[in-house]
Order: sequence, then structure tokens, then C-alpha cells
Amino acid sequence: MLKKILCVFLCAILLAVGMNLSPLLRLILHEIVNIFAGGRSLAKVYAFLLYVCLLVLAASLPVKKGINLPAPKWRRWLVIFLMLGFFLNLCSFLAFTYTNRLRLFDTFLINSNSELSSTSLFHNHVLKGMLGKWLSLFNVTNLENSDPGLVFANMFPNAFWLVISLVICIVGILFILHFRSLIDPDSTTGSWLSAMILYAILSFSLLKNLIDGGIGNEEAVISLALWFGIYYPHYRWKTVAISAGLFLYLCIQIWLNSINSSLPLQTQLYSSIAIIFHWLLLVFILLPFWYTSQQKTYNRLTLLLVTLALLACVHQIQRGWNLYAYEQTVLTSDAGAIIALYHDPGDADYQLLYALGPLNFYRFFPDQPTRIAMVLDQQQVIANFYPIAIPWESCFPTGTTDTYTFLLQTKKPLPTNKYADAVVELNAQPVTQTDGQYTYQASLAIQPCHPRTVNIIQESIRRLGNDSFVIINIAYQGP
Repeated sequence: MLKKILCVFLCAILLAVGMNLSPLLRLILHEIVNIFAGGRSLAKVYAFLLYVCLLVLAASLPVKKGINLPAPKWRRWLVIFLMLGFFLNLCSFLAFTYTNRLRLFDTFLINSNSELSSTSLFHNHVLKGMLGKWLSLFNVTNLENSDPGLVFANMFPNAFWLVISLVICIVGILFILHFRSLIDPDSTTGSWLSAMILYAILSFSLLKNLIDGGIGNEEAVISLALWFGIYYPHYRWKTVAISAGLFLYLCIQIWLNSINSSLPLQTQLYSSIAIIFHWLLLVFILLPFWYTSQQKTYNRLTLLLVTLALLACVHQIQRGWNLYAYEQTVLTSDAGAIIALYHDPGDADYQLLYALGPLNFYRFFPDQPTRIAMVLDQQQVIANFYPIAIPWESCFPTGTTDTYTFLLQTKKPLPTNKYADAVVELNAQPVTQTDGQYTYQASLAIQPCHPRTVNIIQESIRRLGNDSFVIINIAYQGP
């Protein structure tokens, strides 16, 4: 048993160290974890490795009579608090839409005090305000490279965030205790390592979705269904009920995508296909862990399942590889590059082109060939939003503008319905105007070769004197 524990610990440490040393490994691991715990933050990859270590520690603790409650009681309280967490997550989104008089099935970008976050019924971020509240206690603000929920930190009283924190902690502890009651590292039946990884993936997915995703998120629903299907007593109706529930949920998601008139047809079709693909992807990567956790020997079926899992991950690995290739692009002094920053780069090689509020655009002419990865590392910017554009390679510096349309809701009226400068042109026509809430049908045209589009939209609206607004159903209309 000690060898197994030391092996897992060593692997987790090596992966964590390797992420810091190898950008390619970091991006690939990030994309793999995204299958069951989606998001753009790298912090969740480290959190998953730490969680695996905690499970291994729990498995190494001796079981003493009179200390551990019977497994059925662990399961009962785990289900109660897990369902309570998802219920509070759903209620938080309903409260957000109700207080702001928003439609339930729309997608929102929220700005508050220069912080930006997104949320929707099928990927709810409101409860990330718990993280934002704890960070605000340490005066942490303006986190450019992550979305810790600072936008939502003041939406609910402190007592609510304390309750959420306690629920998350209790669920995490019960997950670990439940794992200890299920797994015996000294067992001679089944693969202990496969069983641990299977449990870690499903439980971590549910923990993450309690505050980031919610019960409407497809990864949460399939993780929850598989959780009950694998770890709870067998009932004759279980398989039929879970299968019917999954199929019904999938149909509802596809139907809601089809009736959302704010989305163009190709986006509706892509979204529906993406839901199905995500479900199949998660199932395929879990199959070999489930199968080998039931047996000790490996056979041809094991090899087949592992092959299918690897093939299913090709798309995710390809996404990580594309981002890696972008970071490895070499910048030269011939054409340079355009980079968007919220701070002064402090380097003579950066020439200021344009400022949109606090967001500055620089033309970067390196004195020697420089990889984008080095620039991102020096300026402490992540590549999720492609903050660097390369004229004549990744974009055309001359040509037609890119246009985005959306509904804009503000707390106070806009001082003007039209605004234009060298880079952006904003047109906002009033739709409804009531005391405390003003809605506009807006379109924003952006000159080509300007990176960080979402931040450009954000700063264009803030420039009109509004620091509290909601962008609803943003859509790209093309050049």
C-alpha cells in the first residue's frame, strides 16, 4: 500500500512541476481537465492534483471501529449536501435574473467596478462570488487573467457566502470520507489506481460545478448520473431512470438552443453538437477507468477501451497544441506585433498605438526574434483570449471592421447613442427605459488587428461613464 501511495504522490508532484517547466504539458493537462471541469483557469488543474493527493491520503488512513460512520450514512449526508449545493447554485442564478429583470435563457456578460464575468443558466458563475468575497477581504481586485467572481461578491450578504463556503467544505470532506469507505488499497480485486482516478474525476467535477457551472451544465449532469450509477446501491429501475433522464436533458438542451433566436443557425447547430460531443467524450475517457477498477487483469477489451479514450481526447489535445503553437510563434522586428495590456510594459520596444480607457494597445518591435510565450510570461498575461495579434500573419491590419451585436442593459442612461473613434464605433438604440434600468440594442464595430475583443467592448461602454452594465447575447456578425 505504501508503494502505491508514494507512486501517486510522486506522479502528482511531477505533473505539477512539469506544468511549470513545460508549456505544452500545461496546456494539454488543462484541456484534459476541461473535459470534466471546464474553464479557462489553470488553477483548477493544480486543485485537481491536490485533490487526488488528499484522496490518496484518505485511503492510507487506518479504519478504526467507532470512528468512521457506516458507509450508508456517509452516502446519505453526501447526497443531502450535494443537492443543497446545486439547489443554492440554481437559486443564485434565478435571483440574479430576477433582480436585474433579465430573461432566464439568455447569456450575460456582467461588468461591475471594472471586473468582467459571464454567466448563463447552463453555465452559472454567480456562486463564484464566494471566491470573490474571500479575495476582496485581502483587497485583491482587477485580476486580469482569471474570473474569480469579484463581479458577484456584493450581490448577496456575507452570511450567504459563509453558508456556501461551509456547504462546499462539507461536501469536499464527505467526498473524501466516502472514498475511504469504498476503497481498500490492499484489495486484490480490481485496479485501486483506476478506481481512485475514476472517483477523483467524478467527484472533482461535481465539486467544481457547485460554484462554477451548476446543475444545468452538461458535465455536471453526466458526472452526477454516473456518480449515482457507479457508487450507489443497485435498483432495477436505476439504469432506465438515469438513461431516460440523460436523454430528456439532452433533448431539452438542444431544444433550448434551437429556440434561442439571438443565436445564428450555425451557432445553434454547433452548440447542440458540442453538447453531444462533450457527453460522449466524458463517457469514453471514464470507460477504461471503470472497467479496470472492476478487475485486476488487463485484456483485449481493456486495450480497446483505452484506445477509444485516447482517440476521444485527440480533439482536446489538439486544442492545447494549437494554443501551444500560437505561443511558440516567433515575433521579429520586421512586422512586430500588437499587444493589449492593462499596464505599462516598461520596455522601449513597446510603442503606444492607442488607449481605450485603461486598456492600451502597443506595437511591439523586438530587437531580436522573440516567442509569444516569452512576451506573455514577461507581461503576466495568459493566452486564453489571444492578447497578441500579428499583422499580415494572424490578421490583416487594413480592411473591413468586425461587428458585434448585443443587448445592453445599464443602471443609468447613456449620455449619447453613438460613439466613434479611431478603433471602435458604437451604436446603441434605446429599447426600454425605466427608472434604474435602461436597455439598448447595440452594435459595435472594431477595426481589424486589435486583440482582446471582449475587453474592447467592455472598455468602449465604460468610456461612456457606465461602470455597471450587462451585455446580453453577444453575437459576431462578421465584417
